[in-house]
Amino acid sequence: MNLQKPNSTVVLALGAPLIDQVLLVPEEFVENLPGEKGGSGMIDHETLQHLLDVCEIQPVIAAGGSTSNTVKGMAELGIKCAIVGKIGDDAHGKIYKDQMHKHGVYPLFHESETPTGQVLCFVTPDGQRTMRSYLGASLELEHHELHESNFE
Repeated sequence: MNLQKPNSTVVLALGAPLIDQVLLVPEEFVENLPGEKGGSGMIDHETLQHLLDVCEIQPVIAAGGSTSNTVKGMAELGIKCAIVGKIGDDAHGKIYKDQMHKHGVYPLFHESETPTGQVLCFVTPDGQRTMRSYLGASLELEHHELHESNFE
């Protein structure tokens, strides 16, 4: 697969690059979370770290976010795609960028000292997903960071 900047990108997406961390947890873990089972809520980075620490389960990590998931699917169909967003200058940002390359999506990411956004997806034995989201660096993208050259 050619991972160079595409000459004729058909789709340029603007979205929130978020790392999905999927964790298979017992029912009791979700019962102790604030909010409803099956619900979604926003958290800060400190809470994200705390939840990962107390969970003690190795997550499955993937590049996520609705925009990213859409362009990954389009790239799999052979459509040339690029994505603009903001990631942290951290290990999760590198994973994100690498996974987008792997899926054939050209990443046009700006970097921040703020950590890369992450979504914790707690899956209970009944298959129900309960999500907690830390949007991190994805919130920091500013209009002046979208360049005319992104459309070339």
